[in-house]
Amino acid sequence: MIERTLEHAFQTLHDRKERPVPWSGRAEAPWSEAEFSRSYARAAVRDPATTSQELEHIVAVAELSVHPKSQDVRDVLDLGCGDGRLLLPLARMGHRGYGFDLGPSPVNTLKEIARRHSLPIEALTADLRAWSKGEFSLGPHDGFDLALLSFGTLGAVQKREGVKLLAALSRRLKVGGIVHLDMGLSLGFAEELDGRQEWWTSEDFVPGRGAQLVLDDQAYYDKERVYVRRSYSMFLDGTLRFTELTQTSQLYGCEELCEILNELGLEVEEKSGDFLGTPYDSTSSENLVLVARKK
Repeated sequence: MIERTLEHAFQTLHDRKERPVPWSGRAEAPWSEAEFSRSYARAAVRDPATTSQELEHIVAVAELSVHPKSQDVRDVLDLGCGDGRLLLPLARMGHRGYGFDLGPSPVNTLKEIARRHSLPIEALTADLRAWSKGEFSLGPHDGFDLALLSFGTLGAVQKREGVKLLAALSRRLKVGGIVHLDMGLSLGFAEELDGRQEWWTSEDFVPGRGAQLVLDDQAYYDKERVYVRRSYSMFLDGTLRFTELTQTSQLYGCEELCEILNELGLEVEEKSGDFLGTPYDSTSSENLVLVARKK
């Protein structure tokens, strides 16, 4: 059985010739499945040091008070909130948090922690596209003071849907409200990864727990349609299973994204390559961090 599984796995990898088809719907990651979303939230997260830098940057640019007086409490929306990596510490500071995510398991974890500690957080399991279409409402009627699009959340949808999402976000922000947005991979960096395959082993990655052999295949497309595909091609968990999951991300150029934000009434005040304020370089920066204010 093991020999046949290994033979099938390596034959599949050997025979794979075509580049992936972005947004094809084939082998897309099953975000709505509780076990997958639980594994993803556990494994595919930022390390604590980077999260700390991110939080410090958010607090600084949005001028958030720690333990604020009632008039200084801010309403924060986190699109793609996961298990509350950002909302929980902001709520502990005294601000009101609202968020939604496609994965049910991390959202349920966030809701339980908020309930247990009486934190002012409202969270839902929902799709970014449904929110941008107005299919459900969340948060105060007069809008949000701060919106977070972290860890490349904007790239989870195609560009035409991303523009609609940003337009809906602009409408739901108060005048003077802040958007804090970061993309986890820049165009220049993605181009360098064109066709590159990287292998590594892990004890705990997205498809499940246990010793795993993972193939990470990232592919670059022409600038009219720029995407990255990530395939988790094989892992071993005691029963030796073989699987492929495809994750497609829409990428944006810095100036392109700034232009989109400005056209939607969101004036870009800061652009950098990390949360420490390092100037953004399209050829070397692995992140793009933008701060924009509603006019």
